[in-house]
Amino acid sequence: MKVFFSFFVLLEIFGSSVAVYKQWIPNTNFENATNWDQNRIPCAKDTILFGSTKIVSVFVQASHSLTDMYLPLNGEFIMAPTAGFAAFDGNYSPGCETVDIPLKEEDVEALSVQENPMFHAVQEY
Repeated sequence: MKVFFSFFVLLEIFGSSVAVYKQWIPNTNFENATNWDQNRIPCAKDTILFGSTKIVSVFVQASHSLTDMYLPLNGEFIMAPTAGFAAFDGNYSPGCETVDIPLKEEDVEALSVQENPMFHAVQEY
């Protein structure tokens, strides 16, 4: 009986210390090509268009040269220590064709919480 009780106590302790919860992690990475309408990271000859009424949160990890960038009225840019933006001077940039690149607009509210790919299980110890 004492062994059974000890096993039950250990099971209760370990069972309560491991929990699973849902953590929402949106893909706000500037360097993720799938966030952009052209499915590529903006390059030096590009103009970036954020909708003026959109509320955005963008994480920037690297330095980027751009021709122009239209910012929203509300939102935030979270910059890594090595991140930054520079104005492009118009010189030749191989592999970069001039194009306006709007951020993809997705209706996040239309997604179900249970089916949303931005939610995933995280195991806590």
